[in-house]
Amino acid sequence: MTRKYESDNNRLDNFKTISREIVENIDDLSTPHTRELFRWWKSYQPNYPKRSDFDITEHAALAPYIYLVSVVSPDEFIYRLNGEEVASLVGRSYRMRPISTSSEDVGDRLFAQYLSEILKEGKACRCAGDLWIFDRAHLKFESVDCPLTDKNGEITHILGVLEGV
Repeated sequence: MTRKYESDNNRLDNFKTISREIVENIDDLSTPHTRELFRWWKSYQPNYPKRSDFDITEHAALAPYIYLVSVVSPDEFIYRLNGEEVASLVGRSYRMRPISTSSEDVGDRLFAQYLSEILKEGKACRCAGDLWIFDRAHLKFESVDCPLTDKNGEITHILGVLEGV
């Protein structure tokens, strides 16, 4: 899954370009927070960590950069929470926002399609690209998205970190 998306004027968030690819090892990531989350996630291999395995108090430095999405169905998700830095970079808080592959907002729709691909692939994925932030103009970003499961091994959440570069 290597894809590049160009933004259009219908997006309500700050993303301008996004490149997405599966993460195989920590050297695929360049920022400290994405590397920390991926290292934690990878430590559970060959299994997936469960949602209950992630305790934010053990990863306090990640709190501003964390976001959590729950899986409603393969095409529907709820953006459960996001840290302050995530909201700042994206341009708004998505906390408790439903998103789906049929969302009216093109950014939400593309994100839901990407999350659906993570469910199919069952692997952590990296995103990188450009943000356009009014007071900071142009900024690069990197994120990593890691599937989490329930006690039966079903992917129920995707935990991510988003960091400006």
